[in-house]
Amino acid sequence: MASHTLIPPQVADVERELRIAIERDDSVQFDGTASQLEAEGLIPPDFEWPNGRDLKRWDGNGFDYSLFRARPAGHKGPMSSWLEADNWRLRVRVTGRDFFWYQRQQLVRKAEELKAEYYRLTADGSREWDLHWKRYWATVEDKKFQAFKELVPGLIPPKRGRKPQQGTA
Repeated sequence: MASHTLIPPQVADVERELRIAIERDDSVQFDGTASQLEAEGLIPPDFEWPNGRDLKRWDGNGFDYSLFRARPAGHKGPMSSWLEADNWRLRVRVTGRDFFWYQRQQLVRKAEELKAEYYRLTADGSREWDLHWKRYWATVEDKKFQAFKELVPGLIPPKRGRKPQQGTA
């Protein structure tokens, strides 16, 4: 592996995790350091890392890979300030799926959504929706369940707005 310049101090101080973004029916993107990508087994052995703005492509096991440097999350500044940083983006796509395959898949998804909407307007669909609504509303009115939800960290988003004022001295 080639040596990599460290990320500028303001970004390097924060321990970063490998970031994964899934684009349904299109690709998976991994953003992280060279060692993170290698540790996940995403980089082939004896890999030659690209320099600067170069892009490296390869295929294997039914997937197409493209690897390039990316601006670290939260980093501000010109490209020259991160172009040698150890921050990479690996995009993985299924081999043989081109733009037209993706567009056809989008149409299939839209057809499924329309079928579900149509079903909702039938007698069976309406009864099913009504049962779901009644079950949902029962949980909203269930004080014990709502109290339990309050105990689970991160389950209920914090209330927006100003915090209530503490007693004045």
